[in-house]
Amino acid sequence: MSIEERLNVLNRFITASVSKNLTTSAADALDDYLKDKDRFIYSTRLSFIITHPGFVSYLKKSGLTEMEIGYCCLYCIGMNGKEIVSYLNKKSFYNSSSAIREKLGMARNKTNLDIFLRKKMAELG
Repeated sequence: MSIEERLNVLNRFITASVSKNLTTSAADALDDYLKDKDRFIYSTRLSFIITHPGFVSYLKKSGLTEMEIGYCCLYCIGMNGKEIVSYLNKKSFYNSSSAIREKLGMARNKTNLDIFLRKKMAELG
């Protein structure tokens, strides 16, 4: 159901753009969809399972939890750590990002997690 909801929101924007009639209903639908943060992270992770199965498999084999995989997907759609913290409204996210770095075997300050994950996603598909 989450992928279907996500696609329905996207379809509203596509229709509004094609018809040159970007209405507030499309923006409202997106706002409503993003309010349920767990649902959004879940659907983002599901979309990555479909579009980047090698990458998700790598994250699973590295021992990441489902929620940690969802966080990694947020990085890969273009968010940075500050934006994720702001969206989730959870200061504890920094602990999660440290746990992710550790599970992926990343040196503490060698590279940004978002850069590392996007490279890995491009490499593994």
